[in-house]
Amino acid sequence: MRLNKKVVLSFLASFSFINLFFLPEWANLFGDHSVEQFFLTPSPFKNAYFALGVTVLGGALIISILFWVFSFFRWKKWEAILSIGLLLCLCFPLNFLREYTALFNYYPQLSYSAHQVRDFLSLPILVTLMVLIIYASFQIIRKHPERVSQFAMGVGLVFSPVILVTYLNLFNIYQKNLRFINFKQPSRKISKSARDNPKVVWIIFDELDYRLVFEDRPRDILLPEMDRFRKSSVFVEKAFPPSDYTIHSIPSLLSGDRVDVAAVQPTDLVLWEPNKNKQENWTQVTSVFKEVKELGYSTALVGWYHSYCKVLQQDLDYCRRFPAGRFGYAQDFWGSIKSILARSLVIDRRTERAFIYNLLKTHKAALEKLGSDKYDFTFLHYSIPHKPYLFDRKTEKLSPYVLRTPESYFGNLILVDQMLGEIRKVMESNDEWNKSVVIVTSDHSWRKSEEYDGKRDFRVPFMIKMTDSKGFHFTEPVGNVVTEDFIVDVMRKKITSSENAVAWLKEHNRDFPRRTVLTPIEQEIMNKKSGEQPKSGDSKG
Repeated sequence: MRLNKKVVLSFLASFSFINLFFLPEWANLFGDHSVEQFFLTPSPFKNAYFALGVTVLGGALIISILFWVFSFFRWKKWEAILSIGLLLCLCFPLNFLREYTALFNYYPQLSYSAHQVRDFLSLPILVTLMVLIIYASFQIIRKHPERVSQFAMGVGLVFSPVILVTYLNLFNIYQKNLRFINFKQPSRKISKSARDNPKVVWIIFDELDYRLVFEDRPRDILLPEMDRFRKSSVFVEKAFPPSDYTIHSIPSLLSGDRVDVAAVQPTDLVLWEPNKNKQENWTQVTSVFKEVKELGYSTALVGWYHSYCKVLQQDLDYCRRFPAGRFGYAQDFWGSIKSILARSLVIDRRTERAFIYNLLKTHKAALEKLGSDKYDFTFLHYSIPHKPYLFDRKTEKLSPYVLRTPESYFGNLILVDQMLGEIRKVMESNDEWNKSVVIVTSDHSWRKSEEYDGKRDFRVPFMIKMTDSKGFHFTEPVGNVVTEDFIVDVMRKKITSSENAVAWLKEHNRDFPRRTVLTPIEQEIMNKKSGEQPKSGDSKG
């Protein structure tokens, strides 16, 4: 009976420690219980929730079995060593809580003290301290192994109520809040030889700045793929986004009409549409995907930040979305467990590492969908060159330790260029590049550019490569919110060449700067009420 009680208590204590060890992952999965959940909830796939629950439970079972074996053979010292290991696991959730609560931001004196301690701990001192700690631990284990195990078990049992909090939260979210999505296959399969309409690929690189990519790019920054793409496309010199923020720009670009976000809900956005003078949920607003689907074509989306898959699921044949600042998960159960275990020992720069993980997964999914030749229209939304800065120009590798200086923006630009080149390579390999219309633009320019050189330009790149790959330099101002209408007209075969594209842009820039960041949303509402229309060219250019 005593043994059974000890087995139960050791399992509960082990469960508690493992649950605390994975506290960063629990927080990553649940997101915030606020409006931010719209941007932070990491995955629409239920396997992620099951994967984390199984991982924690499985880890607890393994540890408790080890305790049982050590207890059965009376290996008290090994039991004590395992107990110390569990106690050391608390470093991970404690450090996560420090980062999560921004403790050093609220109490800068703690940050100052921590830096002093770090500077004091030179290598000889650090080695000496480690030797002393190991020696002290060895002596405690040798003389008082049972006390070590009892203390660890007591700590675990004290924190065991956290198990209820995490698992009840998991089941509550699963049953009430989540609407898991099983994306269907394309509504119709189209082989290369049968396609009578060009494939359209719309790529948005978040916070891509026209001026610093093309006009004022530093001489040591080489962007060969971007320059190559420019030469074979209709290159718009004065393109302006609908907003200076992703939260407003993306719904505007996808709907083809400027909107403002009136409210953020856990699973949707409430949009204010000045042209209609009404509010609607994003799920109710007609998007480019709906119009393309109504024409009989298949659609795919891979992106970050917005909760695309929940909002647009009715009009998508495939969707893969990654959150802002939190780790995403694999689409299969074992893949999610693997990713959870792979990042379980991450103790610092978790946000940067999450951005790296999500960016690589976004790019991989994008290349897979572009290479599959199943989808007529593909929308890609990349997180770069938006911060955090991830590309180390010295090592030419992704790193969470890139300096947070304005100059690091150009490292992310190099990464943009490389990924654009890989997109082109995949599409060329399946003979789709020359049969496709490829559009490259951005949701807004670099908001922090003034920190780099004291200048701010609202222009974004807007390049349209038609199937004939002819280069044209378009100098008239235009809002890139027209992209939605442009894509629909391409699908309707109203635009078939670069010359057609140029003529179309001239026709659709007449109301400029309406529906762009140059016109405050409040002014646009007033113009709508008064019936006034801005004249073409009324802008700073």
